[in-house]
Amino acid sequence: MAICTFVGHNALYDDDIYKRTVGAAFEVARQNDTVEFQFFWKGKHSFSRISLVAALDAKAHFPQKEITITLVTRPNHYNQLLQELQQGDAGIPACLIDKVIAPGVGDTHRSNRNIGTGVNMIERWMLSRSTHLISYLYLALYDEENWQYEYAEKKGVTILDVCSELTMQFVRDGFASLKDGQGLVLAERQAGSTRKEIGERLGISSGAVKTIEQKAIRALRWYVITRASENRHSWKPQEPDVCSIFSLGPVTCQSLCLFGQAVRFLVETYGVNRFHIISDYCSSGYMSMLKRETKGVPHACIIGVANMPDMDEQEWGDYKAQHIPPCNRVENLNIPVSGARREELSVLAHLIEHSKFCLCDLSENMFAGDIRYYVAKSRGAVLLDIGKKHT
Repeated sequence: MAICTFVGHNALYDDDIYKRTVGAAFEVARQNDTVEFQFFWKGKHSFSRISLVAALDAKAHFPQKEITITLVTRPNHYNQLLQELQQGDAGIPACLIDKVIAPGVGDTHRSNRNIGTGVNMIERWMLSRSTHLISYLYLALYDEENWQYEYAEKKGVTILDVCSELTMQFVRDGFASLKDGQGLVLAERQAGSTRKEIGERLGISSGAVKTIEQKAIRALRWYVITRASENRHSWKPQEPDVCSIFSLGPVTCQSLCLFGQAVRFLVETYGVNRFHIISDYCSSGYMSMLKRETKGVPHACIIGVANMPDMDEQEWGDYKAQHIPPCNRVENLNIPVSGARREELSVLAHLIEHSKFCLCDLSENMFAGDIRYYVAKSRGAVLLDIGKKHT
């Protein structure tokens, strides 16, 4: 079994970091039959979002593997987080997460029960249970996360470095461009000298050394940012993916919150702007929420999907008029099958086959097993089940 943690800069210096991170996640999944990707969620932190997307892609690409996406939290926040996930208030869609854990919760091992609640203590605990670390850290940029790389190295964790050699060259060039003794101070610090030792050699106070060091780090980071590709933040897939919406169940305040949060994540993180929705939901609260979350999204298109093989042209024209708006378009699948169950399954199979994301509620769905089977068979579709429960 592999347990994989991610660590990286908040600033994105490379335009292909999404591709590199997905490749590393695929490599971990390819070499192990059971993989747990674990996250200590940092909200808007750019690399956290990229890492989660990479884990989701790996899970979808290797359906035959047992891949789990685990959210790690502080012990004193555990019960609150479970409640927030079910209410759609956690800052991350509950349907993306398979498991929630916290050091010491449900664990009788004394050393785990005594883990502190500080961020560094939680991250140290995560690394101590990891077999792999996917790292996006240019160590010479002195990020506050550098200690995690060094700690993982000390623990013998397998490190998959997704940094770019080109950006590494930018770092080296930036180091050479530092002025006013900044390069000397950073070089001394890299060699292990303390600020006090450097200050004694240069005849200045340790406080002055700290000031020079901080200025040097800011100058170095700025140099690398300006030298990196101007598209360094375009880590989303180049072609917007399609999300199909079906099997949602009754509209409740909770289901609407979870549904809206999932749509928002797809729009903001994957750039999804094309949604296929079963036409039965066109007059429901789900459609209202979908319209709200896609308002202002460039080229957003909501397509109502129906299967009416026996309708003539006039009847189909009347049907479309009833659904446009709220839909931008309505499509008739025209799948000629007999029997309600076979028709339902044929429509579901078609939607899953032509979608990257499948947004549904399988908590009380008679086709739940069939949907999971079709998703696994697709080798690429991501199942987003808003009815998922976490314990």
